[in-house]
Amino acid sequence: TTAAFPRYHYGQVLQVNGKLTAKKVIDGRTIFSLYNPSITLQKQSDSVIAAAATSIRTQTKTMYESVLPPISASLLMGMVFGAREQFPKDFWSALQTTGVLHVIAASGMNVTFISEAMLYTLGLFLRRQVALVIGSLGIIFYVFLVGFEPSILRASIMGILAFGASLFGRQHIAAVAVVISGYVLLFWQPAFL
Repeated sequence: TTAAFPRYHYGQVLQVNGKLTAKKVIDGRTIFSLYNPSITLQKQSDSVIAAAATSIRTQTKTMYESVLPPISASLLMGMVFGAREQFPKDFWSALQTTGVLHVIAASGMNVTFISEAMLYTLGLFLRRQVALVIGSLGIIFYVFLVGFEPSILRASIMGILAFGASLFGRQHIAAVAVVISGYVLLFWQPAFL
């Protein structure tokens, strides 16, 4: 647990110092906690893609905040990037009560919107095969923009499989894509289960 600022981003190397506390829970497991550690930025991200994604995200947030009221800017950041912004307690409660809290989480819907918009726009200027390849790269870049959450990774793998099937003239079956993306994610990171 630490303060909300300064913000750190994917790819940065941090040094975290503090007193680690251990607590035994009923089932015999031990939970380790670190409260208010000192965090030092050791090195910026080596990845040009991660740095570009962070820059785009920061500039977009600044733009939203300059033209929209704070709650609207935070809501839009949540809808586009899945950013968990600070909302007033009553607004957060209203989102929960109405059952639309999922709108501010990046998910398959976001990947679908991005991929379809890219495919349509690129299709106006390029051959379909080239548009599909560039669209797949766009999906990968979007993952860097929003972060490597399991829901985004699953949707991205499914989107790339759909583009790949279209590229090779094969039929795309969503159920098969779900199984393949689930297998790939669990093979790579079993904790995603």
